[in-house]
Amino acid sequence: MNSSRRAILQAAAIIGFPVFILFSYNYAPITLGLGEQTVKKIDPNTPIIAQAPTKTSFQSNASISSTEKEGIIADLLNKPYKTPSDTSQKPAKTRPRLPLSAEKEQHVSQRILLIGDSETGGLIYPLNDYCVMNGHKLEAVFTWFSASILNFGYSNKVDELLETYKPTFVIFVVGLNEMYVTDLERRAEAAALFRKKLGDTPYLWVGPANFTTDKGINKVFEQSADPGCFVFSKDLEIPRGGDHRHPNTEGYKIWMDYIASYIQSNHAYPFNFLPPERTNFKLQGRVILANAAKDKGY
Repeated sequence: MNSSRRAILQAAAIIGFPVFILFSYNYAPITLGLGEQTVKKIDPNTPIIAQAPTKTSFQSNASISSTEKEGIIADLLNKPYKTPSDTSQKPAKTRPRLPLSAEKEQHVSQRILLIGDSETGGLIYPLNDYCVMNGHKLEAVFTWFSASILNFGYSNKVDELLETYKPTFVIFVVGLNEMYVTDLERRAEAAALFRKKLGDTPYLWVGPANFTTDKGINKVFEQSADPGCFVFSKDLEIPRGGDHRHPNTEGYKIWMDYIASYIQSNHAYPFNFLPPERTNFKLQGRVILANAAKDKGY
């Protein structure tokens, strides 16, 4: 064997062996870990998340696979965060409780749209379980990282989402990035613009799961929503993720149970939102991601 042929075979072995190992692991019934991290596998039958929508072209064909679940939530919960100097990060003293409600006599399946800031990221899968078990369809989720009510009020993204997915019920979660704001008149103006966009579409406006005491943004949101259509989350006693701001996985489940109990106990909503008997259903709808730091929308 001459030297050139030997070099080719050596190169093929160097490249081919790692590929063979990765291919074998991807289809093997085992999972490996490095420290606290799990070596992920690739699902070849599932689409990858599309790019976030831009100002000029709203993309509604994005989807998220079940294999991306851990990555998105991990990125959300473990994002480095420096505790602000003006807060002691005191935990909530009490967990608000809502009365349990029996199954409603009237039930109409809903097409649900979930929109909001980064806190929506951890609500996607618990909400999807509620939707599947109660006969609803989670049409789409729009998670706008770093967004505030200014983005949702002044941009046209909400209008595009409503036009594209035509939901019969909207769940809106916002406020995490507005704990310290004091320009409440400006926020109230944007909140009024957002409410106008919804028109006659039924909705539930969910206040942020505060990581500290806000300066009045929850009150602005409550006054902007229709009576009975806003639920406070600021006093929920829920565990936090690594950044001390977002709930962790268990915290999101607690929060979703609380939101669902509010819907179930509110007879203005003619449909059931009873606790699911099982969880981890395949995600139904589209997931669209955007970042207000790169695209504020207005």
